[in-house]
Amino acid sequence: MKNLFPILSFDILPMSSSNNRNKLFLSAEIIFENGESIEWEKISRSKLIHMIKKYKPIYIGTDNPNEIIRHEETIGSFCTKLPSKSSIVHVNLSENGVTLPLTSILVQNGIYIPHKLDPLNTAKILNKLILQGVGMKLEPFENETIIQVNQPRRHGKGGWSQSRFERQGEEIVMNVANQIQNTFKNNDIEFDMQVNKTKFGAKWAQFHIFISKIDMDRILSKLSFFPAKIKIWSPKKDIITHSPIFSVKSKLNPFNDKQKIILGIDPGMETGIAIINLKGELIGSFSKKNLSRGELINKLLQYGTPVIICSDVSPAPNFVKKVAAIFNVKVYSPKKVLSHNDKKLLITKYLENIKLSNHEQDALAAVVYYFNQYLSKFEKIDKEDNLNTPQKLYAKQLIIQGHSISESTEIASALDDFKELPNFKTIDTSSLKQETELLNMYKYQLKKLNERLSYQSAELDRKNNSNKELRILIGKLNKKINKKENKIIKQHLKEELIMAKDNIINKLNKKINILENENQVKKQRIYDLEKMLWLSMETGGFPVKILPVFSIDGIHKLEKEFKILDGDIIFIINPTGGGIQAINLIKHKKLKFIFYQYKKFSTNIENILFENNIPFLASSKYDIRILDTVGIITKNNLELALKDFNKKRQKHFEKIKSVRINQTIINYKYEREREIEKSIVDYDNYIPEEDDLHLNENE
Repeated sequence: MKNLFPILSFDILPMSSSNNRNKLFLSAEIIFENGESIEWEKISRSKLIHMIKKYKPIYIGTDNPNEIIRHEETIGSFCTKLPSKSSIVHVNLSENGVTLPLTSILVQNGIYIPHKLDPLNTAKILNKLILQGVGMKLEPFENETIIQVNQPRRHGKGGWSQSRFERQGEEIVMNVANQIQNTFKNNDIEFDMQVNKTKFGAKWAQFHIFISKIDMDRILSKLSFFPAKIKIWSPKKDIITHSPIFSVKSKLNPFNDKQKIILGIDPGMETGIAIINLKGELIGSFSKKNLSRGELINKLLQYGTPVIICSDVSPAPNFVKKVAAIFNVKVYSPKKVLSHNDKKLLITKYLENIKLSNHEQDALAAVVYYFNQYLSKFEKIDKEDNLNTPQKLYAKQLIIQGHSISESTEIASALDDFKELPNFKTIDTSSLKQETELLNMYKYQLKKLNERLSYQSAELDRKNNSNKELRILIGKLNKKINKKENKIIKQHLKEELIMAKDNIINKLNKKINILENENQVKKQRIYDLEKMLWLSMETGGFPVKILPVFSIDGIHKLEKEFKILDGDIIFIINPTGGGIQAINLIKHKKLKFIFYQYKKFSTNIENILFENNIPFLASSKYDIRILDTVGIITKNNLELALKDFNKKRQKHFEKIKSVRINQTIINYKYEREREIEKSIVDYDNYIPEEDDLHLNENE
């Protein structure tokens, strides 16, 4: 019993309550392999959980699991707080699920207690009973494990950009998923895998493994998945089962005599289930996230046993195939992918009185699509007058398994030829006649059973021969399929390469067209510039750079195309759009002249041009020839423009000088008037000074 230790048991103190967090106290004892033990006479629930996590006992004994379960909890949710290898043992629970008094358990196991047990001694007795193999181990989780891999959590602002962080997280998720997948393959572990793939990796990945979480922790213990977020858990059972401490739990047998059903499954993060009977009636549907196979089987047994399992996609997902393997039935997948409209048409009549989720609707569509293919055969079975209802249902089951209509009806009728045994209480065996009748009835039933056995033996031989032929045919077909698949793959790759090359050629052609258009524009520009150059050489003129709009963007565009240099002549078509910021871009250039075509500069702009000694005039008088974005002005016209500007400049400064003189005169006049006003004496309110008074007295 080396693998039993440590063992911990607990019992609630009197007047304690699991509904009151501050008044729940327990007594507990833990026993180690070397015989040592630790006792706690009064310990809180949180302290007990802390001790369980610290020592990791194999078994946690109690005579009432609800003593430590709070009002809002279940046994399953409480067990998630415990180490994965720790199990709760209900010591006084019998194998048939009945809770017995603890005193009865003690008597049955030869333990005599002369006085009433206190909580600490109760905990010790519970440990002793567990060591004797007494008690049932509670099993709140399925013997399956789910592993979810998510992107690492971002700690705060700053650092990488959001897109780069997400890309990095997607790469991490895919690397971890590949690492886990390789580990399972190396250890020959059966698993289902779902991955939400992206361009750079995956947003999340989920594995469904069909072993316990304890074994999974052992397999993954040496691996490091940092910095990915990993969540590992086992699905909870709807109904908690139990098993003896020292025995292996018997597996659930899904094959029973319940009604036969057709099952549809739409697997995924949320699995949808739809169930119809062999009459085509919807008898059940449900959907649940992270639905395990064990939980699904438990739910299905409430409805019946599947004779076929349907999927709405081809090939069927691994989850569907594995459920079918448990029930030893075939999987049906449609040859074509069902569209959304096809599914709606199939299930419209079922949605009149019931509301189904999207996943349940997909599962139901798969079932109905399959059922409709056999509908005509089922209708012929229903018209057979020599079959009763159970025989008709069995015949339909045989049709689903691959039998013909005639074979199905023959087998179904043969299986129910003899009647049930009569009730012995209604036969008086004291009479020889009655005994003879009973013996004849037994002989008749034996004859029928022998006939049935002979028929089944012949049918089995025929099926075996047919299976051999089918295996040979399947082998030949597999070879043909492989050759056809290779041919299709090669053709598909060839088509993909041709499409990829065509896309590249189309992109290159578009680039060539763009470059040719740009080249044509540049050739026209070169021609215009050459023409302008020859004109300037013939007439002795000066080149003029054209600025369509006097604005910041227009100046930047001209600067990028031609560069604005000292000594340039600029022709502005519309000077009214620019402001102070625009003129500041060119005022430091020693421009030879600025001509404008429409309207005038604002007064502020003109003052800046005057201050920086930049000549500017309207162009209408000076015959400037314009070609595209350049122009030319003759030497004579330029000299005339300079003379006119000097006159304008002289008038401008004379005007400024005149304004300043007038302002000076006005200011002087104003100051003199102020002084005169101050020197005039108001004799009506005049107060003589002291010297004036003395002067009057002397007189």
